Amino acid sequence: MSDAICPKCHEKIEPFAMSLAFFPFYFKCNHCSVRLKLKSLKLFASVLITYLLVVVLMIWLLPAFRGYAVLTSVFVWLVLYNFIAHKMLSKNNLLIIE
Repeated sequence: MSDAICPKCHEKIEPFAMSLAFFPFYFKCNHCSVRLKLKSLKLFASVLITYLLVVVLMIWLLPAFRGYAVLTSVFVWLVLYNFIAHKMLSKNNLLIIE
């Protein structure tokens, strides 16, 4: 799986805890409530830009996709986010904010 572990309490961090935060790059551990910050957003930014380009091109070029664009786009983003969140939450990419 992944090493999405809090650097302070060493408990598993759920990927959607980060997405439900007010500002998703500063979030709290569910177990010890310590503030955490992501060091690097390169993976998130590159996947988001690529995803948006693909969705816009599919809506623009495929008329049959337009009817299901919202539903498909949201589902695919949730799957992608769940996959990349494990990589973003690696112990090398987390900082404790005191």
